[in-house]
Amino acid sequence: MQHRVFIGLTEVAGYLGGLRQGFEDLGIPTLYFDGSAHPFGYTRPDVLGRAGRVVDRLRARRDAERRLVPQTFWRVSASLARMGRAVLKLGLLSRALMTCDAFIFAGGETFFRRLDLVLLRALGKRVIVVFLGSDHRPPYLNGRWVRSMAERDLRSHLEEIRLVHNRVRTAERFADTIVASGASAQFHVRPFAQFIAVGIPATLPPTELGDASRPFFTGSGIRILHSPSDPIAKGTDLIRAAVNAVRDLGYAIDYVELVRRPHADVLAALRECDLVADEAYSDAPMAMFSAEAAFLGKPALITGYYAAAAGSELRVDDIPPSMFCLPHELQDGLHRLVADAGYREDLGRRAEAYVRTRWDPSQVAQRYLRIIERDVPADWMVDPLACRYLHGWGMPDGLRRHALRAIVSQAGPEALCLKGRPDLEHLLVEAVT
Repeated sequence: MQHRVFIGLTEVAGYLGGLRQGFEDLGIPTLYFDGSAHPFGYTRPDVLGRAGRVVDRLRARRDAERRLVPQTFWRVSASLARMGRAVLKLGLLSRALMTCDAFIFAGGETFFRRLDLVLLRALGKRVIVVFLGSDHRPPYLNGRWVRSMAERDLRSHLEEIRLVHNRVRTAERFADTIVASGASAQFHVRPFAQFIAVGIPATLPPTELGDASRPFFTGSGIRILHSPSDPIAKGTDLIRAAVNAVRDLGYAIDYVELVRRPHADVLAALRECDLVADEAYSDAPMAMFSAEAAFLGKPALITGYYAAAAGSELRVDDIPPSMFCLPHELQDGLHRLVADAGYREDLGRRAEAYVRTRWDPSQVAQRYLRIIERDVPADWMVDPLACRYLHGWGMPDGLRRHALRAIVSQAGPEALCLKGRPDLEHLLVEAVT
């Protein structure tokens, strides 16, 4: 059967764009919409993304000028813009319903806050929801969210926990298949396809090489690239400290940070570096940035608490080659990559072979095609009840415990929204009491 696949609506690190390319490489037509207008330029914003940007700008003007001008104009303008975007969404959904038999949504973000999943199910459409991290991870296990706790009252934080929990529950109820990582699936109770087994459709578009006339590395020694979208959550301070400590051992290092830079610049810098220092508190052995580096044969240093659990929760063949170790091993891991050229180059070659054979966009799209056709291998599927990782992403463990203690002491264990996973609720409460 010839399929036509809808892909949307929110781009995350180029994942959906790579998936679209993979389907098109297989000759399968797609209808792709990115409503996010991502600031790092993974894709050019389509009409939905541009409309979303207008809404965001009007909201910002309304908030910024709250005390300077009457609010009626900005309030009405923002309302009209939202109405216009809703009309656009309705038109796009109607087009997709008429032309597509399969729908792939990222992060549970659909046209109308997942209400359209009911319609899609009633019409017999194949629906896949792929979760990419913070879109389904319990907020109290998300370092960025935990650091925001002091900025708002507890009620708003509890509401956000419930929102993410309900997003997962709705997807579990109405989607044919969910693709997710066990490291961030604490809210899940229904089996899902393992994200890393399905793969990341990583690409390096030849037209997005950045300004090659301006070198990013100007010093001498081993060239290390760190490109955090969020320096605090990515542990940039720890990475800098590790770089300085290895320098103090007598090694020449040319270290470059590109913070919140356009994707094209990051790709250009990747071509010049010898290795990448990805992040310090990751719950994945390889994500999009390190996968792009791997396509160029550049090894990645990634640390996170999940390094202790990955070997037991993931199939050995699915684990991508990287220097994935615990946060306190960051300096030792960097030292080895800098000092041992043979190991560094071999790791880069193995990483490149992995992504070019397993994570080539057409290979990942082929796996999604199997999911669409309900031909999912049993060893791709994960029982969430077997996933017990609780350290989260983007923060040291002490900060996680502090946040959990605040939530449990003020709102009780039920605020964690783990009624479907009493085992995890018990472990979390036990760790902070």
